Amino acid sequence: MKKIFLYTVVVVGIPFFVVLFWKNESEIKLKEIHLNYLSNVMVRVKREKTGDIQNVLLEEYVMGVVAGEMPVSFEIEALKAQSVASRSYVIRRLINNKDQEYDVVDTVSNQVYLDEDDLKNKWGDKYIEYINKIKTSVNDTSMEYLEYDGEVIDALFASVLSRFRVTFLPSNSNSSSSWRSLVRLIGFKTNDGSKSIFIIYGLTVPR
Repeated sequence: MKKIFLYTVVVVGIPFFVVLFWKNESEIKLKEIHLNYLSNVMVRVKREKTGDIQNVLLEEYVMGVVAGEMPVSFEIEALKAQSVASRSYVIRRLINNKDQEYDVVDTVSNQVYLDEDDLKNKWGDKYIEYINKIKTSVNDTSMEYLEYDGEVIDALFASVLSRFRVTFLPSNSNSSSSWRSLVRLIGFKTNDGSKSIFIIYGLTVPR
């Protein structure tokens, strides 16, 4: 009788504790991590659909831009590079637009920015897994940005372009424009060779 009882405990008990263990492991893995807030700088983001202007903490804004501008499937180092480029871009906009009504819009006119609701709708039940990866890239580069000669650069970037040297001018520019931006494009492929990433470093220089 004792043998039967012990056998029952072993057969029923072991699977129970195994399931309990894996359940706890799963819950730990799915816990959302937090952003490192090393600055209380706010970005004034104009939402294109509503026209509303929202005040978003700098690192939250960078997180939303990385999620909006680069596929979360990309390698973490690519996401880190995007974080630095996006942060540099918006810091430059904060400087240039300090006297304007807003700093950036949430579309490709500046940088694509997605808020928490946008990302939950986009990623569904993968939200925590994906947002943790994005947050890791932002945290690991926290408050890092690109500068040249003591000034934050215009960090321009694009997802798909051929390698070349190009001159960017304002949309209303003419031959007498007083400035131009020189940019270099660097391309490399992901591990599976299916996609190319181009990081553009821009610098505004006098004519």
